Amino acid sequence: MQYFAAMYSFFRFNNLPAVTVLIFLLLMTGCASKDKQADTNQFFFDYTITGEEENDSVTIMLQYREEEAGEVVSIEGKGQVKLDGIPLLAESTKITGAYYEVQRPLAEFAGNHTIIFTTNANKEYKEEFTFQPLQLLTTLPDSLPAEELVLELNGVEKGDLIRILMTDTIFGSEGIERLDTIQADNRLLISREEMTGLASGPIQLELVKESEDPIQNATPGGGRLYRSFRLKREFWLVKEPE
Repeated sequence: MQYFAAMYSFFRFNNLPAVTVLIFLLLMTGCASKDKQADTNQFFFDYTITGEEENDSVTIMLQYREEEAGEVVSIEGKGQVKLDGIPLLAESTKITGAYYEVQRPLAEFAGNHTIIFTTNANKEYKEEFTFQPLQLLTTLPDSLPAEELVLELNGVEKGDLIRILMTDTIFGSEGIERLDTIQADNRLLISREEMTGLASGPIQLELVKESEDPIQNATPGGGRLYRSFRLKREFWLVKEPE
């Protein structure tokens, strides 16, 4: 109330028309009411867990929306969010809106975890998930011929999706970008045809393990759990002269 009184005084001091002042205050009141009336029992849960081999920490970012493609909302009152039993503090920016973000050491984060969202009415929504970093067991030499390349992986299970990206330094080159499904042998195959399609010289290889699953214990609004882990390698591709 003091805020609205101060804003009214400000506008009137600057000789703005009373109608303009009234419209502004009505809009502000409507926005404030919308925040207060946000129904935590209908939130869409938006959970993202990301990591990469070059970084020694995993980032966990949790947001709650009015609906799947709706605005991000903040949790007011008694509502709270916990990761593995530890309460998380809400943060906010103009770009992202309200969010809960925390980083955990990569070396300690592999395994099972729990997120608990508690509504203003003290109802809990418990989500359990597993995070397994991707590992490349195959040691790549400094240079490779344009032949079939077999990559042996760890931290994967049959059915996992791996995004393969290979880029060279030629302008306009499409490189390689595709999704592959892990089979029982935990291997990825880059064919000779794909390798010969790259230009000779430095090659950057990226492997991204990623998944998006529905939240198992959510409000009627639903939710998604996105997990990804990225690793990179570089080598020199040697091709026979044509």
